[in-house]
Amino acid sequence: MEVRRIGLGLSPPCPAANPAALRSTRPGFQSGPPPAQGQDAPPGTALNLLRPGPSEVAQVIAEAFDAEYYLGTYPDVAAAGVDPLQHYAQVGAAEFRNPTRWFDTRDYVDANPDVQVAGCHPFWHYLVQGRAQGRPPRRLHASQRAALQAERAAVQGAAQPSPSMALLRAEALQEALAGRLTTAAGVVLSLSHDRYTRSVGGVQILVSDEQHAFNAQSVAYLHIAPATPRLCLAPAGETLPIFVTLDGAYIGTTGYADLAAALAGLRPRLPEFRRMVLHCLLGHQTGRIPALHAALAPGASVFWANDYEAVCPGYNLLRNGVEFCGAPPPDSMACRVCVHGPARAGHLLQMEALFAAVPMHVVAPSEAALHIWQAGARLPYASAQVHEYAALVPPACPARDLPGPGGSHAADLRVPLRVAFAGMPLVQKGWQGFSALAARLHGMPGCHLFHFTAELPDQVPPGVEVVPVRVSAGQRGAMTEALRAHGINLVLVLSPWPETFCLVAYEALAAGADLVALKDGGNVPDLVLKTGRGVVAADIEAVTDFFLSGDAARYAALAAAGPRPGGRLVSRGMTATLRLPGDAA
Repeated sequence: MEVRRIGLGLSPPCPAANPAALRSTRPGFQSGPPPAQGQDAPPGTALNLLRPGPSEVAQVIAEAFDAEYYLGTYPDVAAAGVDPLQHYAQVGAAEFRNPTRWFDTRDYVDANPDVQVAGCHPFWHYLVQGRAQGRPPRRLHASQRAALQAERAAVQGAAQPSPSMALLRAEALQEALAGRLTTAAGVVLSLSHDRYTRSVGGVQILVSDEQHAFNAQSVAYLHIAPATPRLCLAPAGETLPIFVTLDGAYIGTTGYADLAAALAGLRPRLPEFRRMVLHCLLGHQTGRIPALHAALAPGASVFWANDYEAVCPGYNLLRNGVEFCGAPPPDSMACRVCVHGPARAGHLLQMEALFAAVPMHVVAPSEAALHIWQAGARLPYASAQVHEYAALVPPACPARDLPGPGGSHAADLRVPLRVAFAGMPLVQKGWQGFSALAARLHGMPGCHLFHFTAELPDQVPPGVEVVPVRVSAGQRGAMTEALRAHGINLVLVLSPWPETFCLVAYEALAAGADLVALKDGGNVPDLVLKTGRGVVAADIEAVTDFFLSGDAARYAALAAAGPRPGGRLVSRGMTATLRLPGDAA
């Protein structure tokens, strides 16, 4: 049977500007403000600028205030044992806490400066007068604006000065490296954006896998990363320090010129097999890389399309950190309205210069990633191929017979629906979509929501159980084991950009869970269609309909009625198992 694709080919539903309209489309589902309780003032009525006291505020907002939501969202209030209504009336609003899931205090204050000037309690003002005047309880696309603000802050803070530190000069560095590099069967010089042994993340774990795989072949693994993290390329001209790590052990800090001099001095004694591998260039001075290449003189250089940094400084191609842009021309209006637009032309010039100076073999972890990279980067390269990060062993089982919309099935529909978001609570991972979905599903009978993460979110969506999980090079199966132990049926991978691979999707399949993906999610919907395990949706509204209609429960029941698939996720070691044109068979 064909894998379900829900909502595809249909125009996405128009978002309801009026919460009451949304409520009418979902019988029995309260997602907007409660009906007016006689508190609205006639439009145009002048606001009483006298500030209401806490008791008056509490009396007015009591009927609309959601105590369960407030205590669930702010556990410190629950732990203090104070009355949630009184807490919000007296101090909560000043701390920009929210009284319900449909009213955003900060949004309302920011959008209505007259309320702040008057010293009015924002929720009180909304109920007494703002609602009747048509002032929205929260600005449209609040989460997207928050993402944009975060993206702007990241870009503005990307060029911090490098820390002052003692640098290893060429002679000392050459001495520190000589014993290992000159006796190894080969040498790899690898570049990424941070010290992979100190940070936890997908790329870092994969680089660690690559190091261990090369070491198993008696190949020395020399890694460098910028000492100052940046979400952009580093400026040319100044001397910037880089961290040096050898076979997982930190050597020290040096400069690009000193490393190039050390490698050039060692080159007559280096083994014949030498390779340069570029995983991520953010924070690096690309103009210094050709000198490293010349000093090492590798037989081949590999550029990994782990993301889309070769296409845009916004490495995941999210316009303003919100939605996939499709990599338009740098001089297009679509590019000019993006926070990354002003820097893109200069960024591309640096990439073009690097690829012109260093012949690159481009490697992508999926067909989806390679297609987007080739279409958007337009850079010269020696070859291009797909090499997946990991393999699922044994292979995923064939597609299952899936229920149609509104259909029924002989499987037991009493099977609990256990749904998870796995990974960091980041916009690019679909956290905003999951949070919106969690708010809609809160209280839905038989539906249990989980968040498996190494980093706790600032605000846990209502009804979501957080499960701490930390995947590392020494605990590669931690996520799969946790998902399996909690009996997860469906894992939501709601990335708003085309993922180049997405390890968590493979970890979910290995745990026996199926996937819910968005159609523009790159390799993830491709994986669903290839394995027959999951659904592909047009947008978050289609995902919501999948759950509210009962289709998700029927899907989980059907899956539970058959054999529980699963497997083991095995790393392929990235470049260590890569075959390039001209390599010996």
